[in-house]
Amino acid sequence: MSSLHSFKQFIQHGLSPDELITLNSVKESIASFFAHFAGSISKYKDGWKDVAAKDSLTNEINFSGHKIYAPTTHLLEFQKLFSKTQLLVSYFEEKRMHSNVEEYHAAQLIADWVHFNIRRKRNKRLISSWS
Repeated sequence: MSSLHSFKQFIQHGLSPDELITLNSVKESIASFFAHFAGSISKYKDGWKDVAAKDSLTNEINFSGHKIYAPTTHLLEFQKLFSKTQLLVSYFEEKRMHSNVEEYHAAQLIADWVHFNIRRKRNKRLISSWS
């Protein structure tokens, strides 16, 4: 039984090795998500400067949430516009056609392999029946 189901058992026995591994994994996943989400704030010692804005009235340096999401907003707007271009449509068609050709070659290879293996087994049976 998990010690996480009972506070008393948790205090007396602590976490099992599996529970410890699971909780550490969850903790690392959350930390990784927030580190990625926070961008340069978490990556660099003075990364906080990238999201700082100076208040013109008080001359204080404050956090600017806009500086966190503005690049993502611009990227999404670019992707939206770029998705409407002929360049991307052509690239899509090229990838689709290339994929179809690869699938055809793979199917042909499998069909040939099956055909020749069946033929080889049939020939072995014929040869062994003559012996």
